[in-house]
Amino acid sequence: MQAPPALAVYKEAPSLGGSVGLLAGQILGLAVLLPPFACLLPFSMLGRILFGPDPTSPRISLVWLLMRRALFDPVVRNERGIVTRARTALSILMISMRSHSLWACCWYLDELYGCFGGWKSQQVTRPVFLISNARTGSSEFGERLCTAGKHLIGPNSLQCLMPYTWVWRLARGVFREAKEEDIAVKMREGYQKKFPEMFKRHPLQPFSPDTFEVAQNMTSLTFGYLNLLAGPNVPPYGADPDKAHLASDVRQLCRCVDALLKKTLHFYGRKERPFLKGHFIHAAETLAAQYPGALFVDVVREIEPMLRSQINFVHVLPCWEELGVQSVPWAWLRDHLLRANIDYCQQEIAFFKESVLRERRIVLRFEDCVKDPTGSLQQVFEAAGIEVLPEELSQAATRSAGAKSDRNYDIDVSLDQLQIPAGYLASTFNEWRQKMDKDS
Repeated sequence: MQAPPALAVYKEAPSLGGSVGLLAGQILGLAVLLPPFACLLPFSMLGRILFGPDPTSPRISLVWLLMRRALFDPVVRNERGIVTRARTALSILMISMRSHSLWACCWYLDELYGCFGGWKSQQVTRPVFLISNARTGSSEFGERLCTAGKHLIGPNSLQCLMPYTWVWRLARGVFREAKEEDIAVKMREGYQKKFPEMFKRHPLQPFSPDTFEVAQNMTSLTFGYLNLLAGPNVPPYGADPDKAHLASDVRQLCRCVDALLKKTLHFYGRKERPFLKGHFIHAAETLAAQYPGALFVDVVREIEPMLRSQINFVHVLPCWEELGVQSVPWAWLRDHLLRANIDYCQQEIAFFKESVLRERRIVLRFEDCVKDPTGSLQQVFEAAGIEVLPEELSQAATRSAGAKSDRNYDIDVSLDQLQIPAGYLASTFNEWRQKMDKDS
């Protein structure tokens, strides 16, 4: 495809002088934080020996790949100067160090707490997984599922960000006098003020279920869009061509899922069916074997509006500034997300072809979830074997997951502007569209 013409960007890159100053600040920050991180590494290594790898920390091989490509990949070199590439590489190194020291110690402390505090003894049975692609409206649908009579329970956004029960208990003790609604309002106000364009697309709901891998993006390089730091040619999430790496990533993700669900059930002390939302279609087969009674719900959307929404959404993510860049080139977003969607849709086709899973999966259309949320919710609960009162469905269907402030996006690039031919999408995703039309 042709490179897209010059398009509007959410934030302009800093000047050369500003970039040099930011790089100097990063080097100073690294020098200051290196000693405390180094002090934590022995404890992290001991935890790894006792409990196995921390599933929320990135593989060292992935860190090395991202740093190498961020510095030397030809596509990246053509687009970015040496100062910006150095800032990106240092950001990747800093996140990796923080993840393998501080966050790993937090995880292992929770493992130790679980041995005596009881969360490891929890049994996860018949979970409900919402495994839709990105930008399919599944976040709002997932919140509605969990509020319809309280039959499902899943970790909220903050719990996915900090998946440690000792932190949850500490926070509950410190903020026991505060109401969740008041905290959420204050957090949303700050979020909207700092990231207005992002808020229009994804209003912050800190105490509601959300995509758990996206929260993990904020503390590690394990998941998602951060691969874009190394250019458009790095394999997308869940599509590593190295089968050993992919198998290892799937095992660690399933460990993380199991621990997070057990921690949620233990923390709330309730008996609802466990629920988790994510984009982990590449791990669905493993999860299906791990949980024989699991139900898999997939919300599908037409590829054209979904892809457009994904590209604009990733462009305005608030994480890029921390990582040494102001935005990601449109051509990178286009090429990377096209490949990611081709891979994701192929995995959807393969997973839903499995005859043994036919009774354990349900496919909903985005348009139906918008037009008839009550009927869509009812389909899921019927498939899960859960009886829900009509008034519970009605209340959940009218609930708005932090209604988006408006649709007047400052940045909303079209597929035509990105040089993506409609005929190309129609032919590339034809098999997927036919399969989803048949199953939904």
